[in-house]
Amino acid sequence: MKNKTKLISVLSLLIILSFVYSSCKKQDEKVVDPNTSPEANFLAIPKLGTMDTLFVFDASISKDKEDDISKLLVRWDIDGDSIWDTDWSDEKVFNYQYDTTGNYDVQLEVMDTKGLKNTTSQDIQVLLAPVANFTLNNTSGTTSSIFEFDASGSINGEGTSDFIEVRWDFNGDGEWDTYWSYDKIVTHQYKYPGEYEAILMIRDIDYLYDTSSRSIQIVNVGCEGISQIEYGGKIYNTVEIGGQCWLKENISINTGTNWIVTYDSNYLETYGRLYDKSTALFGACPSGWHLPSDYEWCILTSYVDPSANCDTMGWNGNDAGLKMKSTFGWDENGNGTDDFGFTALSGGYKAHPGGFRFIGTYAAFWTATKIDHSPTSYIRGFKSGSNQVYRFSLDNSVEGASVRCIKE
Repeated sequence: MKNKTKLISVLSLLIILSFVYSSCKKQDEKVVDPNTSPEANFLAIPKLGTMDTLFVFDASISKDKEDDISKLLVRWDIDGDSIWDTDWSDEKVFNYQYDTTGNYDVQLEVMDTKGLKNTTSQDIQVLLAPVANFTLNNTSGTTSSIFEFDASGSINGEGTSDFIEVRWDFNGDGEWDTYWSYDKIVTHQYKYPGEYEAILMIRDIDYLYDTSSRSIQIVNVGCEGISQIEYGGKIYNTVEIGGQCWLKENISINTGTNWIVTYDSNYLETYGRLYDKSTALFGACPSGWHLPSDYEWCILTSYVDPSANCDTMGWNGNDAGLKMKSTFGWDENGNGTDDFGFTALSGGYKAHPGGFRFIGTYAAFWTATKIDHSPTSYIRGFKSGSNQVYRFSLDNSVEGASVRCIKE
Protein backbone atom coordinates (compact mmCIF):
# COMPACT_ATOMS: atom_id res chain seq x y z
CA MET A 1 0.00 0.00 0.00
CA LYS A 2 2.86 2.34 0.84
CA ASN A 3 4.63 1.60 -2.45
CA LYS A 4 1.48 2.17 -4.45
CA THR A 5 1.00 5.58 -2.87
CA LYS A 6 4.59 6.47 -3.69
CA LEU A 7 4.11 5.46 -7.36
CA ILE A 8 1.05 7.66 -7.72
CA SER A 9 2.98 10.60 -6.29
CA VAL A 10 5.78 10.11 -8.85
CA LEU A 11 3.34 9.96 -11.76
CA SER A 12 1.55 13.09 -10.59
CA LEU A 13 4.86 14.91 -10.40
CA LEU A 14 5.77 13.88 -13.94
CA ILE A 15 2.42 15.14 -15.28
CA ILE A 16 2.90 18.50 -13.55
CA LEU A 17 6.45 18.84 -14.91
CA SER A 18 5.27 17.99 -18.44
CA PHE A 19 2.55 20.67 -18.30
CA VAL A 20 4.99 23.28 -17.02
CA TYR A 21 7.49 22.44 -19.79
CA SER A 22 4.82 22.62 -22.49
CA SER A 23 3.60 26.01 -21.26
CA CYS A 24 7.08 27.42 -21.17
CA LYS A 25 7.83 26.14 -24.66
CA LYS A 26 4.70 27.80 -26.09
CA GLN A 27 5.66 31.06 -24.48
CA ASP A 28 9.11 30.89 -26.07
CA GLU A 29 7.76 30.09 -29.55
CA LYS A 30 7.20 33.05 -31.97
CA VAL A 31 3.99 33.33 -34.03
CA VAL A 32 4.86 32.79 -37.78
CA ASP A 33 2.84 34.93 -40.29
CA PRO A 34 1.86 32.71 -43.27
CA ASN A 35 1.62 35.72 -45.73
CA THR A 36 3.95 35.47 -48.77
CA SER A 37 5.36 38.19 -51.03
CA PRO A 38 3.50 39.01 -54.25
CA GLU A 39 4.74 37.88 -57.66
CA ALA A 40 5.58 40.95 -59.79
CA ASN A 41 5.07 40.63 -63.55
CA PHE A 42 3.97 42.90 -66.39
CA LEU A 43 3.39 43.15 -70.12
CA ALA A 44 5.29 45.76 -72.15
CA ILE A 45 3.57 46.62 -75.45
CA PRO A 46 5.58 47.07 -77.56
CA LYS A 47 9.11 46.37 -76.42
CA LEU A 48 10.61 48.25 -79.33
CA GLY A 49 9.39 51.57 -80.66
CA THR A 50 10.14 55.20 -81.39
CA MET A 51 9.59 58.55 -79.72
CA ASP A 52 6.17 58.55 -81.38
CA THR A 53 5.24 55.23 -79.77
CA LEU A 54 2.89 55.13 -76.80
CA PHE A 55 4.25 52.27 -74.68
CA VAL A 56 1.75 50.40 -72.52
CA PHE A 57 2.91 48.73 -69.30
CA ASP A 58 0.36 46.39 -67.78
CA ALA A 59 0.95 44.90 -64.32
CA SER A 60 -2.42 43.17 -64.11
CA ILE A 61 -0.72 39.79 -64.63
CA SER A 62 1.01 40.13 -61.24
CA LYS A 63 -0.17 37.65 -58.59
CA ASP A 64 -0.44 37.16 -54.85
CA LYS A 65 -1.51 34.05 -52.95
CA GLU A 66 -3.38 35.94 -50.26
CA ASP A 67 -4.60 39.13 -51.98
CA ASP A 68 -6.72 39.75 -55.04
CA ILE A 69 -4.98 41.65 -57.85
CA SER A 70 -7.25 44.65 -57.22
CA LYS A 71 -5.75 45.08 -53.72
CA LEU A 72 -2.14 45.10 -54.86
CA LEU A 73 -0.33 48.43 -55.26
CA VAL A 74 2.24 49.13 -57.96
CA ARG A 75 4.79 51.79 -58.86
CA TRP A 76 7.08 52.28 -61.85
CA ASP A 77 10.63 53.33 -62.62
CA ILE A 78 10.29 53.97 -66.35
CA ASP A 79 13.91 54.72 -67.23
CA GLY A 80 15.76 52.43 -64.82
CA ASP A 81 17.52 55.23 -62.88
CA SER A 82 16.45 53.78 -59.49
CA ILE A 83 14.07 56.70 -58.93
CA TRP A 84 10.41 55.77 -58.88
CA ASP A 85 8.55 57.82 -61.49
CA THR A 86 5.09 57.11 -60.08
CA ASP A 87 3.54 56.91 -56.63
CA TRP A 88 1.94 53.74 -55.31
CA SER A 89 -1.34 53.11 -57.10
CA ASP A 90 -3.92 50.35 -57.52
CA GLU A 91 -4.13 51.24 -61.25
CA LYS A 92 -2.21 48.47 -62.99
CA VAL A 93 -1.83 49.99 -66.48
CA PHE A 94 0.60 52.83 -67.14
CA ASN A 95 1.17 54.53 -70.52
CA TYR A 96 4.37 56.35 -71.38
CA GLN A 97 5.99 58.08 -74.36
CA TYR A 98 9.77 58.54 -74.34
CA ASP A 99 11.29 61.83 -75.50
CA THR A 100 14.77 60.45 -76.18
CA THR A 101 16.08 57.30 -77.81
CA GLY A 102 17.90 54.63 -75.86
CA ASN A 103 17.64 51.31 -74.03
CA TYR A 104 15.60 51.48 -70.85
CA ASP A 105 15.31 49.03 -67.95
CA VAL A 106 11.68 49.43 -66.85
CA GLN A 107 11.21 48.51 -63.19
CA LEU A 108 7.94 47.43 -61.56
CA GLU A 109 7.46 47.07 -57.81
CA VAL A 110 4.37 45.39 -56.37
CA MET A 111 3.21 45.60 -52.72
CA ASP A 112 0.53 43.52 -51.01
CA THR A 113 -1.79 44.48 -48.14
CA LYS A 114 0.79 43.29 -45.56
CA GLY A 115 3.46 45.57 -47.00
CA LEU A 116 5.45 42.76 -48.60
CA LYS A 117 7.07 43.75 -51.91
CA ASN A 118 8.52 42.24 -55.04
CA THR A 119 10.15 43.76 -58.14
CA THR A 120 10.77 42.80 -61.73
CA SER A 121 12.08 44.54 -64.85
CA GLN A 122 12.06 44.41 -68.66
CA ASP A 123 14.22 46.05 -71.31
CA ILE A 124 12.61 48.59 -73.67
CA GLN A 125 14.32 49.94 -76.78
CA VAL A 126 13.47 53.35 -78.26
CA LEU A 127 14.86 54.06 -81.73
CA LEU A 128 14.70 56.84 -84.28
CA ALA A 129 11.67 56.31 -86.54
CA PRO A 130 11.96 55.79 -90.28
CA VAL A 131 10.59 58.61 -92.42
CA ALA A 132 8.30 57.88 -95.40
CA ASN A 133 8.57 60.21 -98.37
CA PHE A 134 7.74 59.92 -102.06
CA THR A 135 7.56 62.00 -105.20
CA LEU A 136 5.14 61.96 -108.16
CA ASN A 137 5.75 62.77 -111.78
CA ASN A 138 2.31 64.48 -111.76
CA THR A 139 -0.37 65.28 -109.19
CA SER A 140 -3.18 65.41 -111.76
CA GLY A 141 -4.03 63.73 -115.02
CA THR A 142 -6.57 61.65 -116.88
CA THR A 143 -7.43 57.99 -117.11
CA SER A 144 -4.76 57.78 -119.83
CA SER A 145 -2.01 59.14 -117.59
CA ILE A 146 0.74 56.90 -116.20
CA PHE A 147 1.73 58.01 -112.70
CA GLU A 148 5.17 57.18 -111.32
CA PHE A 149 5.55 56.86 -107.54
CA ASP A 150 9.12 57.12 -106.21
CA ALA A 151 9.80 56.32 -102.52
CA SER A 152 13.60 56.49 -102.85
CA GLY A 153 13.64 59.47 -100.49
CA SER A 154 12.38 57.38 -97.56
CA ILE A 155 14.98 56.76 -94.86
CA ASN A 156 15.47 54.59 -91.79
CA GLY A 157 16.42 55.80 -88.33
CA GLU A 158 20.07 55.97 -89.34
CA GLY A 159 19.29 58.31 -92.22
CA THR A 160 19.80 55.83 -95.07
CA SER A 161 17.45 53.97 -97.38
CA ASP A 162 19.01 50.59 -96.52
CA PHE A 163 16.59 47.75 -95.77
CA ILE A 164 13.50 49.92 -96.28
CA GLU A 165 10.45 48.03 -97.58
CA VAL A 166 7.48 49.82 -99.13
CA ARG A 167 3.87 49.14 -100.07
CA TRP A 168 1.21 51.31 -101.73
CA ASP A 169 -2.50 52.12 -101.47
CA PHE A 170 -3.08 54.09 -104.67
CA ASN A 171 -6.68 55.17 -104.04
CA GLY A 172 -6.80 55.55 -100.27
CA ASP A 173 -9.47 52.91 -99.73
CA GLY A 174 -7.64 51.23 -96.84
CA GLU A 175 -6.60 48.20 -98.91
CA TRP A 176 -2.97 47.83 -99.95
CA ASP A 177 -2.59 47.52 -103.70
CA THR A 178 0.97 46.12 -103.57
CA TYR A 179 2.87 43.67 -101.40
CA TRP A 180 5.92 44.67 -99.34
CA SER A 181 8.88 45.24 -101.64
CA TYR A 182 12.36 46.78 -101.64
CA ASP A 183 11.60 48.31 -105.05
CA LYS A 184 10.99 51.98 -104.40
CA ILE A 185 9.57 52.97 -107.82
CA VAL A 186 6.18 51.82 -109.14
CA THR A 187 3.72 53.04 -111.77
CA HIS A 188 -0.06 53.12 -111.70
CA GLN A 189 -2.89 54.12 -114.05
CA TYR A 190 -6.27 55.18 -112.67
CA LYS A 191 -9.38 53.81 -114.38
CA TYR A 192 -11.94 56.39 -113.29
CA PRO A 193 -12.07 60.16 -112.77
CA GLY A 194 -12.01 61.42 -109.19
CA GLU A 195 -9.78 62.63 -106.39
CA TYR A 196 -7.57 59.96 -104.82
CA GLU A 197 -5.30 59.87 -101.78
CA ALA A 198 -2.20 57.82 -102.61
CA ILE A 199 -0.64 56.36 -99.46
CA LEU A 200 2.89 55.02 -98.96
CA MET A 201 3.80 52.85 -95.97
CA ILE A 202 7.39 51.91 -95.17
CA ARG A 203 9.01 49.64 -92.60
CA ASP A 204 12.63 49.23 -91.56
CA ILE A 205 14.63 46.22 -90.43
CA ASP A 206 13.24 46.61 -86.88
CA TYR A 207 9.65 46.62 -88.22
CA LEU A 208 9.14 50.27 -87.36
CA TYR A 209 6.62 51.95 -89.67
CA ASP A 210 5.81 55.33 -91.16
CA THR A 211 3.34 56.59 -93.78
CA SER A 212 3.04 59.48 -96.21
CA SER A 213 0.25 60.50 -98.59
CA ARG A 214 -0.39 62.76 -101.58
CA SER A 215 -3.59 63.83 -103.35
CA ILE A 216 -4.07 63.00 -107.04
CA GLN A 217 -6.79 64.45 -109.25
CA ILE A 218 -8.04 62.43 -112.22
CA VAL A 219 -10.25 64.42 -114.56
CA ASN A 220 -12.73 63.27 -117.17
CA VAL A 221 -11.53 64.02 -120.69
CA GLY A 222 -14.92 63.14 -122.11
CA CYS A 223 -15.36 61.35 -125.40
CA GLU A 224 -13.04 61.80 -128.36
CA GLY A 225 -11.47 64.74 -126.56
CA ILE A 226 -14.80 66.54 -126.08
CA SER A 227 -15.64 66.88 -122.41
CA GLN A 228 -18.74 69.11 -122.79
CA ILE A 229 -21.44 70.11 -125.26
CA GLU A 230 -23.93 72.99 -125.20
CA TYR A 231 -27.54 72.06 -125.87
CA GLY A 232 -30.69 74.12 -125.33
CA GLY A 233 -28.83 76.70 -123.27
CA LYS A 234 -27.36 74.14 -120.89
CA ILE A 235 -23.91 72.58 -120.62
CA TYR A 236 -23.84 68.76 -120.63
CA ASN A 237 -20.74 66.80 -119.68
CA THR A 238 -19.66 63.67 -121.51
CA VAL A 239 -18.21 60.46 -120.13
CA GLU A 240 -16.69 57.44 -121.85
CA ILE A 241 -17.63 54.07 -120.36
CA GLY A 242 -16.61 50.82 -122.00
CA GLY A 243 -16.11 52.38 -125.42
CA GLN A 244 -19.47 54.19 -125.36
CA CYS A 245 -19.87 57.95 -125.07
CA TRP A 246 -22.72 59.12 -122.80
CA LEU A 247 -24.03 62.42 -121.52
CA LYS A 248 -23.63 62.58 -117.75
CA GLU A 249 -26.81 64.57 -117.09
CA ASN A 250 -30.52 63.94 -117.65
CA ILE A 251 -31.96 65.89 -120.59
CA SER A 252 -33.98 68.97 -119.54
CA ILE A 253 -34.88 70.68 -122.86
CA ASN A 254 -38.49 71.85 -123.12
CA THR A 255 -39.72 70.06 -126.22
CA GLY A 256 -42.50 67.65 -127.20
CA THR A 257 -44.52 66.02 -124.45
CA ASN A 258 -42.68 66.42 -121.17
CA TRP A 259 -43.31 66.98 -117.49
CA ILE A 260 -41.56 68.90 -114.74
CA VAL A 261 -41.71 67.06 -111.44
CA THR A 262 -41.39 70.31 -109.51
CA TYR A 263 -41.07 73.94 -110.53
CA ASP A 264 -38.03 74.34 -108.29
CA SER A 265 -35.39 75.51 -110.80
CA ASN A 266 -32.63 73.74 -108.89
CA TYR A 267 -34.50 70.47 -109.18
CA LEU A 268 -34.99 70.90 -112.91
CA GLU A 269 -31.32 71.77 -113.38
CA THR A 270 -30.22 68.61 -111.57
CA TYR A 271 -32.82 65.97 -112.47
CA GLY A 272 -34.11 67.21 -115.84
CA ARG A 273 -37.56 66.55 -117.31
CA LEU A 274 -39.61 63.42 -117.83
CA TYR A 275 -40.66 62.65 -121.42
CA ASP A 276 -43.10 60.40 -123.19
CA LYS A 277 -41.56 57.75 -125.46
CA SER A 278 -42.13 59.60 -128.74
CA THR A 279 -40.41 62.77 -127.53
CA ALA A 280 -37.59 60.77 -125.94
CA LEU A 281 -37.01 58.94 -129.23
CA PHE A 282 -37.33 61.75 -131.75
CA GLY A 283 -36.89 65.11 -130.05
CA ALA A 284 -35.00 64.99 -126.74
CA CYS A 285 -31.38 64.28 -127.76
CA PRO A 286 -29.11 66.80 -129.53
CA SER A 287 -27.84 66.33 -133.06
CA GLY A 288 -25.21 63.60 -133.26
CA TRP A 289 -26.69 61.86 -130.22
CA HIS A 290 -29.62 59.49 -129.83
CA LEU A 291 -31.78 57.65 -127.33
CA PRO A 292 -29.88 54.43 -126.51
CA SER A 293 -31.37 51.10 -127.44
CA ASP A 294 -31.98 48.31 -124.97
CA TYR A 295 -28.90 46.59 -126.43
CA GLU A 296 -26.73 49.68 -125.89
CA TRP A 297 -27.91 49.78 -122.28
CA CYS A 298 -27.00 46.10 -122.10
CA ILE A 299 -23.44 46.88 -123.21
CA LEU A 300 -23.19 49.59 -120.55
CA THR A 301 -24.51 47.58 -117.60
CA SER A 302 -22.53 44.48 -118.58
CA TYR A 303 -19.33 46.52 -118.67
CA VAL A 304 -20.03 47.99 -115.24
CA ASP A 305 -21.20 44.65 -113.79
CA PRO A 306 -20.41 41.51 -115.84
CA SER A 307 -22.95 39.54 -113.78
CA ALA A 308 -25.83 41.70 -115.04
CA ASN A 309 -28.24 39.75 -117.28
CA CYS A 310 -29.39 41.87 -120.23
CA ASP A 311 -32.13 39.49 -121.34
CA THR A 312 -34.15 39.17 -118.16
CA MET A 313 -36.85 41.40 -116.74
CA GLY A 314 -36.68 42.62 -113.18
CA TRP A 315 -33.67 43.13 -110.92
CA ASN A 316 -30.41 41.50 -111.93
CA GLY A 317 -26.64 41.61 -111.49
CA ASN A 318 -24.69 42.38 -108.35
CA ASP A 319 -23.64 46.01 -108.15
CA ALA A 320 -24.33 47.88 -111.38
CA GLY A 321 -26.81 50.07 -109.52
CA LEU A 322 -24.34 50.92 -106.76
CA LYS A 323 -21.60 51.80 -109.24
CA MET A 324 -23.84 53.86 -111.55
CA LYS A 325 -25.96 55.82 -109.06
CA SER A 326 -24.91 59.35 -108.13
CA THR A 327 -23.27 60.00 -104.78
CA PHE A 328 -26.07 62.42 -103.84
CA GLY A 329 -29.82 62.87 -104.07
CA TRP A 330 -30.99 59.37 -103.16
CA ASP A 331 -33.25 58.90 -100.14
CA GLU A 332 -33.01 56.16 -97.51
CA ASN A 333 -29.17 56.16 -97.57
CA GLY A 334 -29.38 54.94 -101.15
CA ASN A 335 -26.55 56.98 -102.68
CA GLY A 336 -24.24 55.14 -105.04
CA THR A 337 -20.48 55.28 -105.56
CA ASP A 338 -20.64 56.57 -109.16
CA ASP A 339 -17.45 54.67 -110.01
CA PHE A 340 -17.76 55.23 -113.76
CA GLY A 341 -19.10 58.78 -113.80
CA PHE A 342 -22.54 57.87 -115.16
CA THR A 343 -24.21 59.70 -112.24
CA ALA A 344 -27.69 58.13 -112.38
CA LEU A 345 -30.10 60.56 -110.68
CA SER A 346 -33.26 59.74 -108.74
CA GLY A 347 -35.78 61.66 -110.85
CA GLY A 348 -38.59 59.15 -110.39
CA TYR A 349 -41.04 58.53 -113.26
CA LYS A 350 -44.59 59.39 -114.36
CA ALA A 351 -47.11 56.59 -114.16
CA HIS A 352 -50.61 56.44 -115.64
CA PRO A 353 -52.70 56.71 -113.65
CA GLY A 354 -51.14 57.96 -110.46
CA GLY A 355 -48.92 60.85 -111.45
CA PHE A 356 -45.29 61.15 -110.40
CA ARG A 357 -43.81 58.31 -108.40
CA PHE A 358 -40.74 57.49 -106.33
CA ILE A 359 -39.01 60.87 -106.64
CA GLY A 360 -35.77 60.57 -104.65
CA THR A 361 -35.90 56.79 -104.52
CA TYR A 362 -36.11 55.71 -108.14
CA ALA A 363 -34.60 56.45 -111.57
CA ALA A 364 -36.18 55.31 -114.84
CA PHE A 365 -34.57 55.79 -118.27
CA TRP A 366 -36.23 55.18 -121.64
CA THR A 367 -34.61 52.87 -124.15
CA ALA A 368 -35.32 53.16 -127.87
CA THR A 369 -36.44 49.52 -128.02
CA LYS A 370 -40.14 48.77 -128.27
CA ILE A 371 -41.36 45.46 -126.86
CA ASP A 372 -42.78 43.27 -129.68
CA HIS A 373 -46.58 43.31 -130.10
CA SER A 374 -46.93 45.69 -127.18
CA PRO A 375 -47.53 49.45 -126.72
CA THR A 376 -44.62 49.52 -124.26
CA SER A 377 -40.84 49.96 -124.38
CA TYR A 378 -38.00 48.69 -122.25
CA ILE A 379 -36.85 50.85 -119.36
CA ARG A 380 -33.65 50.68 -117.34
CA GLY A 381 -33.97 51.68 -113.70
CA PHE A 382 -32.22 52.10 -110.37
CA LYS A 383 -33.54 52.23 -106.81
CA SER A 384 -32.24 53.67 -103.55
CA GLY A 385 -32.71 50.37 -101.74
CA SER A 386 -30.92 48.19 -104.30
CA ASN A 387 -27.41 47.78 -105.70
CA GLN A 388 -28.76 46.10 -108.83
CA VAL A 389 -30.11 47.38 -112.15
CA TYR A 390 -33.77 46.98 -113.17
CA ARG A 391 -35.20 46.15 -116.61
CA PHE A 392 -38.94 46.69 -116.99
CA SER A 393 -41.45 48.44 -119.29
CA LEU A 394 -43.53 51.61 -119.51
CA ASP A 395 -46.48 52.56 -121.71
CA ASN A 396 -45.17 54.54 -124.69
CA SER A 397 -47.92 57.14 -124.85
CA VAL A 398 -49.02 58.02 -121.33
CA GLU A 399 -46.04 57.43 -119.07
CA GLY A 400 -42.85 59.45 -118.62
CA ALA A 401 -39.22 58.69 -117.83
CA SER A 402 -35.83 60.40 -117.87
CA VAL A 403 -33.63 60.55 -120.95
CA ARG A 404 -29.90 59.94 -121.28
CA CYS A 405 -28.31 60.30 -124.70
CA ILE A 406 -25.51 58.27 -126.29
CA LYS A 407 -23.22 59.48 -129.07
CA GLU A 408 -23.80 58.20 -132.57
